Amino acid sequence: MNKFLKFARSGSIYGFFAISCLFTAFLSTCNPFICTQSAYANENSDEIFSAGQRGFELEEVLPHNELLFTQGLSYFEGRLFESSGLYGLSCLSSRILYSTRPVQSISLDPDVFAEGCTVLGDKLYLLTWKKHELQIRDRESLRLLETRRYAGAGWGLTTDGRSFWQSNGSDSLFQRDIENFRIKKRLRVTDGGKPVRLLNELEWAEGVILANVWRSDRIAGIDPESGRVLFWLNIGDFVREESARGGGVANGIAWNEKDGIVYVTGKRWKNVYAIKMDDE
Repeated sequence: MNKFLKFARSGSIYGFFAISCLFTAFLSTCNPFICTQSAYANENSDEIFSAGQRGFELEEVLPHNELLFTQGLSYFEGRLFESSGLYGLSCLSSRILYSTRPVQSISLDPDVFAEGCTVLGDKLYLLTWKKHELQIRDRESLRLLETRRYAGAGWGLTTDGRSFWQSNGSDSLFQRDIENFRIKKRLRVTDGGKPVRLLNELEWAEGVILANVWRSDRIAGIDPESGRVLFWLNIGDFVREESARGGGVANGIAWNEKDGIVYVTGKRWKNVYAIKMDDE
């Protein structure tokens, strides 16, 4: 532990992540917002799901910086862009797929709790949890370019190339204008006619919205027109494996359109799992 603390105080970016790991480990013992799979395993009974389960194949297991409190994940041209949360410890980073060493990494202001992020063109867009601020950053340098204001909490963020889609932890998704981030449509998400709440990290893939459901080991595949859950991806095996190592909830989905790969990870996970969904 003394060696770890010395490393954490070194001032390097890895020292920063070490401090983050210590702090998150402490919070997880006393804050229900930061929980592991064992705390909610009873909530994942098959009876609550009406939509069918979609199969997938595990293509590859990639490394992940297990000190990151993952909030958002996005893929662009061979790189993963990731936001990590917590007040005073939030950061943004980009890296190539097969390394945990960041290509770029920046820490955020202490009053920012980083949430979902997505890449569109040469910009990266980052939500903040309660600051009501969308940060627009340069994709390569991660430098802040401008901000947009919005009401309510920010959780997950993705784009279909024409609009943004945002979650706030409720059963609704919000389609937002690319230019001004104003709401164009509110989409209520249901499965079997029942609301699906706690929608979190989002990703656009194959014309549907993939969504982590907080405190669940399943990913919803949502029809962007009706809000109906079309299918579920059961990533329980990954969640249990990471939970056994002390990892937290599943939170992080990125889509590699060229290769048809979905990358999934979670808070303080050791791995990113590259999966290929079965044909429907």
